[in-house]
Amino acid sequence: MSHQQCLLALTLLSLTCLPMGVAGETKPKPKPKAPAQAPFLNLLNKTLPPLKTTDPSHPPGAAQAGEAGALTLQSSVQSGLTRNPYVKVADERVATALAQYDQAKSSKNLKMVFSDTTFIRPAGPAAISTSPLLANSNRFNFPSQITLVDTVHSQINVQLQLLLTTFGRVEKQIAASFLNIDAQAKAGDVDKRNFAYQVKTSFLNHLKALAQTEAAKANLEVSQQNLSDSEALFKQGLMAKFDVVQADLQVTGDAQRVAQTATDIETTRAAFRSLLVLAPDTPVLLVPPGPIVIDPGITLKELNDIALQHRPELIALHRQLGVAQTLLEAAENESNPQVGMNLGYYTNPGNSLAMHDTVMLGFNFSWSIFDGGLGASKVAEAESQIRSIEDQGEQMRLQVLLDVETSWLKYLQTYYDLQTAEKRVVTALVYYDMARQRFVNGLGTSLETQEALRSLNNARVNLVVATYSRDQAFADLEQSLGTDFFDRHLSLAKEAGK
Repeated sequence: MSHQQCLLALTLLSLTCLPMGVAGETKPKPKPKAPAQAPFLNLLNKTLPPLKTTDPSHPPGAAQAGEAGALTLQSSVQSGLTRNPYVKVADERVATALAQYDQAKSSKNLKMVFSDTTFIRPAGPAAISTSPLLANSNRFNFPSQITLVDTVHSQINVQLQLLLTTFGRVEKQIAASFLNIDAQAKAGDVDKRNFAYQVKTSFLNHLKALAQTEAAKANLEVSQQNLSDSEALFKQGLMAKFDVVQADLQVTGDAQRVAQTATDIETTRAAFRSLLVLAPDTPVLLVPPGPIVIDPGITLKELNDIALQHRPELIALHRQLGVAQTLLEAAENESNPQVGMNLGYYTNPGNSLAMHDTVMLGFNFSWSIFDGGLGASKVAEAESQIRSIEDQGEQMRLQVLLDVETSWLKYLQTYYDLQTAEKRVVTALVYYDMARQRFVNGLGTSLETQEALRSLNNARVNLVVATYSRDQAFADLEQSLGTDFFDRHLSLAKEAGK
């Protein structure tokens, strides 16, 4: 090769190492083209709509404050206490105690007693002959005998009786009957609090059913979208029939849960109507309760003090103890004398030997010197009753303290449960969105999408459960404390002002 040929070859080699254009000129590199996508991927790879999630504490179907016919938690309890016959039965305890007090008090009231005793002499009338008296008398037409007692004669008397004193026996029994009125009223308060707790639980269960239905509908919507994606990929031959079947099975399960929650709405609505004695066609519009606020720094000891002061079971036992102690005093006076007074009218038709048309004022005094052990046995019975009530009171006190501590700890735990449930919903929404994006772009598997979908569904359901578990835990705390906080603010300052 000649020198000129070698120079030409080097020039051509240098030109092939430069970009296209004028030799020696530098041009910007063109941007690489994106790989072409299949038509079905272009169809599916859209901006996905945001996944919906609602606040479970205010579900669709719940009423707004001030809405016509809407019931709050407080008005529901008050309506139930007014209408339900269970509470009326509890009120009858007081009516019975009032009647028993009137019965005991009547023993010291003025009484009118009428009595009529009729006698029949089988031997005939009792008479005396007048012949010895009239032997030397010149009077004529004088009866030969005088009847003293007729064959049938009566003893009639009308008395006004008044028990003046028994030196403590009857008086203490009357006092015990009076104290029993308040004791029965407090026992009725126990039934009323238990009923109010049932109303609260039914109220929250209905709201929970509404929230669960909304969550189930949202889950069904996501499952249907997943089925649509799976069917589109299957038609393009990029997805197996098994994946479509799995997606369809998920839709079927979520549809069943929607139907189940709809049934739960009806059953909880029926239970609520039953407690409030509402007609079957009465609409149930419930206003969700507000957020719970508890004073910071509140201690278990302070909660125990509230419970020991307000629990109706303890108050009722305290009243019963007062009744038992008064009955003990009555038993100790069992053998005391009694003094009475009576004003009587006496007459004896058919008996000439008895009083006729006589009015007398009398006083009576009686004293059982030896009662055969009756008084001692009544004292022993009353003392045993007092010991029994005291033991029940101590047992109830310990149970109250246990109830308060248990309900308080469970309430505190629901705070963390709710926080965790909320974060899991947020995480599950992000995870499912990423899994679906990968799936429709051919980068993920149907198993990954199904797992993300199940996680989202469970997270939504768990959020509803955690929300109403917290509300129920607060209702349990109210029940253990023996008082209501319808404004949802547990404040020691407010409690001290009661």
